[in-house]
Amino acid sequence: MATVSEIYLRVDVNKKSTKETESFLAQEKRLGNQKYKLPKNLKLTSSYRKINFHDMPVYIFNPEGKNKSAMLYLHGGAYVHQVSSFQLKAIDNIATKSDSPVVIPMYPSAPHKTWKTSYNLLTELYQKMSQHYQKKIILTGDSAGGGLALGLAESFSQKKIAQPDKLILISPWIDITQSNKSEEKYESKDPILGIDELRVEGKSWAGNLDVNDYHVSPINGNMKGLKNVTLFVGTRELFYPDVNKLYKKLRKNDVKVTKYIGSGLNHVYPMYPTPEAKDAQNIIIELMKK
Repeated sequence: MATVSEIYLRVDVNKKSTKETESFLAQEKRLGNQKYKLPKNLKLTSSYRKINFHDMPVYIFNPEGKNKSAMLYLHGGAYVHQVSSFQLKAIDNIATKSDSPVVIPMYPSAPHKTWKTSYNLLTELYQKMSQHYQKKIILTGDSAGGGLALGLAESFSQKKIAQPDKLILISPWIDITQSNKSEEKYESKDPILGIDELRVEGKSWAGNLDVNDYHVSPINGNMKGLKNVTLFVGTRELFYPDVNKLYKKLRKNDVKVTKYIGSGLNHVYPMYPTPEAKDAQNIIIELMKK
């Protein structure tokens, strides 16, 4: 039986094979990098501003928000797709109800760029945010954006850059090798994610970097120094075993971490227009206010 989120999203359960994914990425490369524009039919409750940061489009929802926190949100999309309207609507709700500015960079993606370009841009953007807002910075990401957020936070420790006040990871993609054998039994339950497709997309993002390196597979990184981590994961998603593994590793390294499990729910369930998503978004809104 389809879940409510699948009905809303009209999820295509036909996952791509390795060959189909390679063909898709080759076509994307031929088409060239397309500049992102907000969908014309997207209705937002918050005001927004667009800036260019070293030629990277950045949208700021609720730029004049009065709350004591500001969010840097990194969108998911397997490092090859742009942000969706569903993701933007969820973030808009969080920005409005928490009365917080939310910064949304359209970071460079594969196959046009690899992880390194985005890491450099996002690290500088994070530092500029910290200086500009003089607020608590909350680093948030879903799916690939969640993996990117975790990897960035780990790299901040290496570079002696101050950690975000909170790290919110929604169904984070934290191992692009998909080497966790426990995932295999979840692939058939997951209507969205496929192992073969993810491996190809992850390799494109990694470029010449070892796919086990923490910058692209942050489950392998040093967790020490991270703080105030919140995890969301559904039990019907491929990443469920890896997120549980991350939770245990964070606890082992004495990192304060809270995990919310969506029983019977799909990948990135907090981003869908569903009652369960509303509950999850309310948790995030309260985290923003603390």
